[in-house]
Amino acid sequence: MIAYIKGKLEMKMTEYVVIDVGGIGYKVFMSELGIENIGNIGDTVKVHTYYRVREDDISIFGFNTLEELKMFELLLGVSGVGAKTALTMLAVCEPSEFALAVISEDVKALTGIPGIGPKSAKRIILELKDKIKKEQEVKAIKDTIENKASSKIQIAIQNDEKVKEAISALQVLGYNRKEIEKGLNPKELLHSKIIRDADKIDILYIMTFEEKRTVFNRDDISDEKITNEIYEEFMQMKLLDYEKIQTNVDRVIAHFAYIYDFNFNFSYEYVNNKQYLDKIYKRHTFTDNDTMKRYNLIYDTAKKYIKEKTK
Repeated sequence: MIAYIKGKLEMKMTEYVVIDVGGIGYKVFMSELGIENIGNIGDTVKVHTYYRVREDDISIFGFNTLEELKMFELLLGVSGVGAKTALTMLAVCEPSEFALAVISEDVKALTGIPGIGPKSAKRIILELKDKIKKEQEVKAIKDTIENKASSKIQIAIQNDEKVKEAISALQVLGYNRKEIEKGLNPKELLHSKIIRDADKIDILYIMTFEEKRTVFNRDDISDEKITNEIYEEFMQMKLLDYEKIQTNVDRVIAHFAYIYDFNFNFSYEYVNNKQYLDKIYKRHTFTDNDTMKRYNLIYDTAKKYIKEKTK
């Protein structure tokens, strides 16, 4: 299997390019947009490749980005879609735009692509929606956490601030999260879940290093205790009710309880790999023996819960 080809661009034709690698010219089929963007004759170029072997033909298809290659591979998995159709789609549709159209079941957007009729569009949505949705969820969470909401997410799922403002406004009016989610379309619902997970993870990260006085208005909370109701709710694996929080230790436990409200497996994996709970746990000790015992049990419970989620 050839993962990529890197060499001197010798020729650019309508449907393919020729790349010289060590004196051997590789004929690489690409989309019109891919050929346009690959570079100029004489440039050193690199293309990610899909190697197709048939009884009567061996062909190499090239892509300027891994996202384009992934889209091509997904399309080839759809019944009735061949390499030519897949390349045509890549010529007129960015991978992020294609993913959004499939996830939101936008038949109209897909039929705007040459060669794709209503039946083909519906078949593409049916066969690829779940696959793309899962990949986009993971990628979107990564981008949101590590890049503070990348431009690709903002383009693919618009009106971030409007969604957040609408949710906040409805919560103020007394609607709970489940009721709010019923009023969101699939695109808005996916985005709101991504933002919620990213916000919680960001808070956990901050809690691993922020000065205690900044968070608790005290330099030392070791003499405080965990209230019974907060402890019992956490051990029942519930997201804690902030109105019931009475002490700063309760606030620490409330942060631990964020794990009960994550929407995606990647969120558990990310928190686990970054060891956020471990770092928060080690920052606190308590003079009261019962509080320390409860704190240890809460930490153990949280770790076991994440372990189950990341199996």
